[in-house]
Amino acid sequence: MAFDFLDRSRSIAPANYDRWRVPPAALAIHLAIGQADCSRRGVSLASLGLFW
Repeated sequence: MAFDFLDRSRSIAPANYDRWRVPPAALAIHLAIGQADCSRRGVSLASLGLFW
């Protein structure tokens, strides 16, 4: 089957999976991307109000 990776047995985390590591890691990645974007452009797009 072409979508074996979507099987329920593959999508459930193992018992020893620590879900509390996900939010700090996601925050760190997003901050790193924002830092790289600011250094590349010289100014943050958020400070210009282009995203909100």
